[in-house]
Amino acid sequence: MRFALAAVFLVAPPAFAFPIPPQTLWELTRDAEAIVVAHVDAVKALPRADKDTWGPSHLATLSVNEALKGAVKGVVEVPFHGNMLCPAPPDYREGETVVAFLSRDKDTWDTVALSYGTRYPGDARSLAQTKHVIELAARLLRGTSEPPMGWLLLAIAHPSTRWDGLFALQHESDELHSHYGRRAPSEPLSPITLAAVESAFLEQPSFDATVPMMLNVLASRPAPAITQLTVDILESVMRANPAPWWTDEAMTLLEARLGATARSHPAGADPLDAELERVGAMMTFEERERALQARWEALKVRAKLSPQVRDDFQRPHPSRTGGQTPP
Repeated sequence: MRFALAAVFLVAPPAFAFPIPPQTLWELTRDAEAIVVAHVDAVKALPRADKDTWGPSHLATLSVNEALKGAVKGVVEVPFHGNMLCPAPPDYREGETVVAFLSRDKDTWDTVALSYGTRYPGDARSLAQTKHVIELAARLLRGTSEPPMGWLLLAIAHPSTRWDGLFALQHESDELHSHYGRRAPSEPLSPITLAAVESAFLEQPSFDATVPMMLNVLASRPAPAITQLTVDILESVMRANPAPWWTDEAMTLLEARLGATARSHPAGADPLDAELERVGAMMTFEERERALQARWEALKVRAKLSPQVRDDFQRPHPSRTGGQTPP
């Protein structure tokens, strides 16, 4: 069962648009002329002339704390199209610290890859990890165009950069974003690589959309520890309402790991599943939340699960950037 997701957009004048190809930290580091860690001092709407319908709608003012690439310091102003929904625009949040990937457009700065080019690592450890991954990518890019396995595993090791590593390693693991762009099919992963990915997930679990990505990558490794960790992650997340959209896919992948234990009757025979399939595309957020909670409770009973809320659970900061970019 899948909940249908619709992408909408708002530009003026009206125009049709599609999401841009996803960009990981490797590609962003390659394409940016400047990468800054900056405080977002202000975000303001720009006045527009009557006929100026294509110009930037907003201006972000950034105070640069550190330049990870390029000789940028002081105050930087970045105009952007803040009213556009698809493709998702850069996300500049007044009062927060952003890692911004910038390029020159004549005399002004542009944000590389729109929403993918603004990142909010959050805490100090996540910021340090993000900086480390970017700085290593900058060094490696002098000699190679493709991210080496060492860089991928470094990114996967921490939740703040996990999406970047997983998407670059096996983009098909992100069903929503892999549809956009023309990436070659991913190579099969060696047992050594899979063991390293599994270890990273066990050592530092994530509580975001990288959970189903991890389960997709590790589908061939039915380790009980991964299965139990997934159960505990879902219990932690489902108790912290509202349940995020990715829990639907995570439950489907968990059912696959549990096998016949999870589903005692053929797919579609469960009245709840049939009803969810019928109305999924038309659900309100409240109806969707109730359906996800009901599905989780039913799965726990069917599979006789004994979940525990994780002590290290932290609700991820809401984001529309990076791997959280709306598809």
